[in-house]
Amino acid sequence: MNKLTINNIILPFLLLGIFFIPFNSWSGIGFLGEYYRDSCFLFFSFAFVLTLFKRKIQIPLNNLIFQFLILFILWALLATILNANNISEYYFKQTSGIGRFINQFGSLIIAAIIIPLTFYNGFKKININKVFRLIRRAILASLIIAFIYSVIEILIVKMNMLYLKKPLLNLFDYFPFTEAKTDMRLQRISSVTFEPPALGTYLLSIAGWMFSYILTEKKLLKY
Repeated sequence: MNKLTINNIILPFLLLGIFFIPFNSWSGIGFLGEYYRDSCFLFFSFAFVLTLFKRKIQIPLNNLIFQFLILFILWALLATILNANNISEYYFKQTSGIGRFINQFGSLIIAAIIIPLTFYNGFKKININKVFRLIRRAILASLIIAFIYSVIEILIVKMNMLYLKKPLLNLFDYFPFTEAKTDMRLQRISSVTFEPPALGTYLLSIAGWMFSYILTEKKLLKY
């Protein structure tokens, strides 16, 4: 029996976070700011907290990608300082420029530093091929559910099969972080995401992972 370690606990939460990336059609948690709808953020945050309990957090300072992330953050900070006058006078949707900067820069730190460090420490001791396959399976599983939802949504929105809404689509209300909704006015498809552009962004983001099946698998199901 394998010994239970922090790394063994972090891994499932990272994979759950990857799985739940598209599921953000719920109302969210207001105090999370820019990430208030992102269900995956909850799992990544918990994984990060677990990472803090490790005796030693490894930082890939020699990694070129990580260095570029640091450089981008410094550039964003410098650009903010140079535009300080404009930012201080900015006010839009009941938010001041300084307040918006704090929210946006905090989100950038999370996305560019905290989450990558969490993934790095969570996956570091696992074979790279295994990591690749674990992530790809998590993405595929979420895509299958999003696809099923989309098919039902298309039948309702595009083919006017309204009778499917309550017995089928509304079942997704029981799925975590998902609220079954349809856009009958504009007839746009958003699947398990909160809006159509978010669905498009998600599909573009996972396209490379799904296309990789063509290169690595031999069965006809890869298509």
